[in-house]
Amino acid sequence: MSGQDQLELFANRLGNERYQRLVLSLDGCAAEGATNRLLRGSEFFRTLAERQIDWLEHEADFSQPSIDTLLAATLADNLKSQDEASVIKALRVLRQRAMLHTVWRSFTSPNGLDETLDSMTKLADFVIRCAVDYAEHAVSKRYGHAVGDDTGAPQKLIVVGMGKLGGRELNLSSDIDIMFIYDETGSTQGGRTSTSNQEYFTRIAQLVIRLIDAVTVDGRVFRVDTRLRPFGDSGALVASYGSLENYYQQHGRDWERYALLKSRCITGPSEQAAPFQRLASQFVYRRYTDFGVIDGLRTMKALIDAERITKGLVNDVKRGPGGIREAEFIVQSHQLVRGGRIPSVQKVSFKESVAALSSEECIPSDVAECLRVNYRYLRQLEHGIQALRDEQTHTLPSRPQDQGALCELLDYEDWQTLATATEASRRAIAVEFEALLRDSSEQADLILGLDSETPTLDTTAVRALSLRSEGVVLDVLETFIAESRFRIMDTEATHRLQKVLPLLVKEADQHAQPADALTRILSIVTVIFKRSAYLSLLAENPQARERFVGLVARSPSIAAKLREAPELLDELLFPKRLFTVPSKEDIREQLDALTTYVDPDDLEAVMQHLRRLKDAITFRVAVSELEGSIPLMKVSDNLSFLAEVIVERAVAVAYRDLVKKYGEPANGAAFCVLAYGKLGGIELSYESDLDLVFIASGEEGVTTGAKAVDHQRFFTRLAQRVIHILSTNMMGGRLYEVDLRLRPNGDSGLLVTSLPALKKYLETDAWTWEHQALVRARVIAGGPTLVDAVEALRVTVLSQRRDNSSLVHDVTSMRQKMRDHQGDVGSKSKRTDLKYARGGIVDIEFVVQYLVLNHAATRPEICRWSDVIRIVDELEVAGILSEDNANSLRDAYLQLRAATHRIAMSYDTQDDLAQAVESMARAKAACADLLPNL
Repeated sequence: MSGQDQLELFANRLGNERYQRLVLSLDGCAAEGATNRLLRGSEFFRTLAERQIDWLEHEADFSQPSIDTLLAATLADNLKSQDEASVIKALRVLRQRAMLHTVWRSFTSPNGLDETLDSMTKLADFVIRCAVDYAEHAVSKRYGHAVGDDTGAPQKLIVVGMGKLGGRELNLSSDIDIMFIYDETGSTQGGRTSTSNQEYFTRIAQLVIRLIDAVTVDGRVFRVDTRLRPFGDSGALVASYGSLENYYQQHGRDWERYALLKSRCITGPSEQAAPFQRLASQFVYRRYTDFGVIDGLRTMKALIDAERITKGLVNDVKRGPGGIREAEFIVQSHQLVRGGRIPSVQKVSFKESVAALSSEECIPSDVAECLRVNYRYLRQLEHGIQALRDEQTHTLPSRPQDQGALCELLDYEDWQTLATATEASRRAIAVEFEALLRDSSEQADLILGLDSETPTLDTTAVRALSLRSEGVVLDVLETFIAESRFRIMDTEATHRLQKVLPLLVKEADQHAQPADALTRILSIVTVIFKRSAYLSLLAENPQARERFVGLVARSPSIAAKLREAPELLDELLFPKRLFTVPSKEDIREQLDALTTYVDPDDLEAVMQHLRRLKDAITFRVAVSELEGSIPLMKVSDNLSFLAEVIVERAVAVAYRDLVKKYGEPANGAAFCVLAYGKLGGIELSYESDLDLVFIASGEEGVTTGAKAVDHQRFFTRLAQRVIHILSTNMMGGRLYEVDLRLRPNGDSGLLVTSLPALKKYLETDAWTWEHQALVRARVIAGGPTLVDAVEALRVTVLSQRRDNSSLVHDVTSMRQKMRDHQGDVGSKSKRTDLKYARGGIVDIEFVVQYLVLNHAATRPEICRWSDVIRIVDELEVAGILSEDNANSLRDAYLQLRAATHRIAMSYDTQDDLAQAVESMARAKAACADLLPNL
């Protein structure tokens, strides 16, 4: 029977007048003809409309995008007073009305897909909460209330939504995957009899299932599936947190990580639900980029492939080739692999997940858009299929009348057009699915007896690699095998090592010095024996592996950084980010994103995240410098910006902790950090320490808290806490070495200096060399008013009138003391020579500092900057430096610092040294002209 015939039968049953009134009313909520289109296309909609015709005529409002109003009219408290049969009926009537509203909006609204997913999830959540409330009320009449043994606190049943329910993506005929859990074991109190919490919550869960899943003359609300619980159908229906944690630690499998990825607590107080969310997150996401899960995902992918073939799912838009499940598997696989290291991709919905993965460069933007568009198309197609008869099916209809009905619902002209669009969407997803987890070509194992006491190199397998430098590679591998402790590796790690080793050997063989390259590579491999997910990272990502080998082959220093912090290997996965240095604001945003998921009261976790950020950005700067994509000034700028942001955050974290304990400082008292040296001069290098001075104002008052302390003690503890955050050795090293010797009176001075005391010291007691140091000082953190006051004090001190003869004597004497301390610079390293030799970095800095101190009284604008290059620019503009001398100092300073950077990173060349020496000669002449006897 055609859709038009069905429509006429429906109209006859209602009566023509009532039918016309219904059409007129509903068409007012959408385009004209929408009602007849839905009534022709959906048997489900026709059936529900006939059953709920009175509600449709008098109460329904399909102009609303959600079912919120409908749900609000069904009060859970009212259900508690009814018997079970009445509650079962009420929930099913609610479902019928909600489905009428949802189906209508699904196929008439421009935003129909999102509205459908939202409404179906809201319906499920609401029904679950109603059922739990009713079941707890009913069971508690006999048993009272559950109480925890450990805390004595009342316990509640927590329903965890999984799958599409967890992801807030339920379809029109979806079942709901749920788990029942509770926090503490114990027993009930306050009832006619007592029982264990386990038994109590099991009875509640059984009643909840019956209320939702039982089939009556009014149908059911949702099919309930609880097979995702521990041990599946053979496991307990309800699990305590303790048993759940034990299960996942001992028995948790990769598919269960996949299942828990879309989990959320629907019922239960937040303080009892939060531990499950933490447990699930820790089980699903590893703290590193988890390429170790790849093999498990391959197994799951193979099962999907096998089911597709054996069950003949060619026309199934969910489980068939290029279907919904394949799109979800692609996205969730990337989340499992990267979610531990990039918390922002820990999303539950497909839409949010694919957007986050694209934003974080985990998948290319064009792939993300392809998945998003085609997934949404297939989900709406799925809704159309299910709206035909409310059947839990995902198969394209084969009967012509059903095909026509589906075209009506989805507004397609004919079946061929719809089928062609569907095939294109599925083909696009299938291409990405097949590309996912594609295994690298199999290689023979290079090491025989890897798990024995006497592992040996398989020279035949090495020769089969057809290497250009076979002899030296054999020597390096023999040494590697002799010196490595393979017995610390588990079976999975040894498999991963055997898989990646031939790939790394072949990559290293392509470089000019293969022995050096392979030696450095294997030194890093040795470090990650027990973190073998990184072996998988290198095996599974040819581009990342190529970048890894190329960087390590060219720079021993980068190899050393990777040995010290193997988690930096994650950075190789994001080439766009790896070769781009962030601005100061970018660094702040990255730090905010990292710490969003950290408990601010967990100081150790905050410090670890600061260290990881520092390591990652320093690594990116080093790689960018090696690649020549940024100049020296940008290298120093970004390393300085990074240190500033970390100091800012250290002050903020320490301040927050102390305010919680002692209250806020009163009367506008403030704190700031003054940076000297390389950080002050915006010239930080990779291994620089931080020369800091802590300053406070308003030291006479007390804090406002219940446990008040005087300001001096508060700010001293604040400085101590900042130093602790910055300089404590953690796993992976410290953030920075902090040097406080430039504070007034050096090591014997107070840790925090008041602004008046600093002013008095700088104006009356400081040595000339301390004023020289002040030239390269600036405030990097603190309250704005105090920052401005300290900056103004710096200019005032630098602008003092000085006797030139005394100034020349003090500056040249201090320079000579440095030379005497350095001894014979010719016997030092190349880097030391470039820094301390005549015409070197220190000479240029001394000349610039002398010129500022000598001329700032009449030209205070030369105090504006703290970095040498911009000071030289200002001195030239002021006419204090000639163009020739300014160019000589500027060019030499940049050339010498660039050379010292390259020497520090171990990729300097003879040309670098020759150019630096030539620049020093010009700078030496300029320095002698500007400051004789230096």
